Amino acid sequence: MLHENVITSAKEDADLSPRDFALVSRLAYDHSGIVLPDNKRVLVASRLAKLVRERRTSLSAFVGEA
Repeated sequence: MLHENVITSAKEDADLSPRDFALVSRLAYDHSGIVLPDNKRVLVASRLAKLVRERRTSLSAFVGEA
C-alpha cells in the first residue's frame, strides 16, 4: 500500500500542464535568460516537486502563485 502511494505521489508531482510549463518557461527566460524547450517539462516538474511537497500544495497551485 505504501509503495502504491509513493508511485501515485511521484506521478502527481511530475504532472505539469502545458499552460503551467509555459508560465514557468516564460518566468525562467524573463528572469535569467534560460530557455526551457518542451522536452524539459518533466525535468522542470521534478525540480519543483520538492517545493510543492514542502508547501503541501499541488503543482498547478504552486505555479499559479508565481
